[in-house]
Amino acid sequence: SGLGAVFARLGIFIVIAGGGAAGVAEAYKKGLKFFFPLIWIGIISAAAIIGGFVLLIIPGIIVLILLSVSYYPLFMEGRRGMSALTLSWAYVKGYGWKVLGRLVFVALISWIILFILIMLFSLFIPDTLPVNSNEPTRAEQTVNIIFGNLIFLPFATIYGYLLYQALKNAKAGIPLEAEEESAKKKLKILVTIGIFGVIALIALAFYFIAIIGPLLDESWQYQSSLSIFPGLDLINLR
Repeated sequence: SGLGAVFARLGIFIVIAGGGAAGVAEAYKKGLKFFFPLIWIGIISAAAIIGGFVLLIIPGIIVLILLSVSYYPLFMEGRRGMSALTLSWAYVKGYGWKVLGRLVFVALISWIILFILIMLFSLFIPDTLPVNSNEPTRAEQTVNIIFGNLIFLPFATIYGYLLYQALKNAKAGIPLEAEEESAKKKLKILVTIGIFGVIALIALAFYFIAIIGPLLDESWQYQSSLSIFPGLDLINLR
């Protein structure tokens, strides 16, 4: 589940921050106090990214890259909320293409491995689902559990940490206060746009439901009348 993945990632973050010294039980225990700060960083970063995509696709991708290491300042430097986001922005700025290239490379390798594993597991795990079913097969479920939770999640978290550490070392000795202040102003605007964008989408969805709902209801009544009185067209009376 999503909540289980959050707790799993919390434990991995704590182990990384402790240099591998923390045990599993201790890592999860320490990770509990970071649960809400982690969720809050996720919420405001998601709002900022949505704000970027509202402005058009490319700004959204740029914001996504700039905030790609936002979680690590929380565990490694005690940064919370907007402060973690601004530090990620400051670290990544100037290295955006390199970060994007590495993230795309890791994603492609992961998808290739996932595809190969699904094909291999399909040879040994029989599939009882219909051909046109949209549900995941047993092989896909098995691979998602093993590869996604036990292999990819720890690997992605550790790789993200190494990327964060490399960016931090690259900016060592460079004052980042001005860059963070500039990033903070931009992030506030993006978060505001993102929030209003989500509200607008929800309002638009309700509007379409209000408009289309009665039409669908009329169509259903019309189809029902045809089934009850074959040959009778209640709309065209010719």
